[in-house]
Amino acid sequence: MERLEAIAEWQETIEGWEGSPVVDTCSELVKEGSLIKISAGNMQERVFFLYDGLLVYCKRAASFSLRTKAEKTLIFKGRIPVANIEVENIEDGSADCHTYGYTVKNGWKMRNLAKNKWFVLIAKTHSEKQEWIEAVRTLKDRIRNVAAGIARDTRLLMLDKGRKLHELIHNNSKILYDHRYRLRSYPHSFSGCDFTRWLVKIGEAGDEKEGVRLGQALLENGIIHH
Repeated sequence: MERLEAIAEWQETIEGWEGSPVVDTCSELVKEGSLIKISAGNMQERVFFLYDGLLVYCKRAASFSLRTKAEKTLIFKGRIPVANIEVENIEDGSADCHTYGYTVKNGWKMRNLAKNKWFVLIAKTHSEKQEWIEAVRTLKDRIRNVAAGIARDTRLLMLDKGRKLHELIHNNSKILYDHRYRLRSYPHSFSGCDFTRWLVKIGEAGDEKEGVRLGQALLENGIIHH
């Protein structure tokens, strides 16, 4: 709780904040620091904050200090969900279209997958660069693993739900009929409308909208077929 309160208090120090609160999706500040950002041909210093689900970058205000956050010392410039970040190393001494001709040392590329936009970041030292790259990649792996776990748990839940509904349909239900659609016959089947109403009737869904969502989940997990 104290950690979340600290994040919320930090956000209050940011001038011009845009988007939902950080604490809606994050609970930990992983790394922070000043980096040079190259985008749209401009090279600018920005202060970056890497949370466990979000990368935030800000512009320094005149009285900025990393240790003094009682006042609005930062101006919001952007945010990217960590899941939408792609990282690519840049060899020292390299220059390409993303660096806009600048020769880069201790730099790497970041791509905002949601907007398909690249920008370049430059750290003061090679070790700092590696720390940033590793931190982002570690978080992305963690997010992928969590998503995979949720998907696996959802499928197991749907399988269990599917077995129960399959038994109810074939033993107790009267929604199975022979249907005909576009000159084809579908024996021993049910319509989507009948199925959602039946889910509500037996208490598996609170209303028809919830029944539609449950039916869609069963379809997506291969429990029932269209």
